[in-house]
Amino acid sequence: MTEVLYVKCDIIQLFIWQEARRLNSAIIANIHFNEWIPVFVGPRATKRFHLEPQTSGFYEGFSSRMNPQVM
Repeated sequence: MTEVLYVKCDIIQLFIWQEARRLNSAIIANIHFNEWIPVFVGPRATKRFHLEPQTSGFYEGFSSRMNPQVM
């Protein structure tokens, strides 16, 4: 019985770790693209290479039925 509890605890800890990792990656990407790149390359290069943050036209084709695995 205690072995099952240890396995469940390991699975829960792994899930929490993966979710925290995913959120941190998203936060870092947001900082890079929305704050750091425009300051680093300047407003002219940001417009020239279409690096401005989007205000519309976000991808809406997400399907929870699609298999995300890479073959």
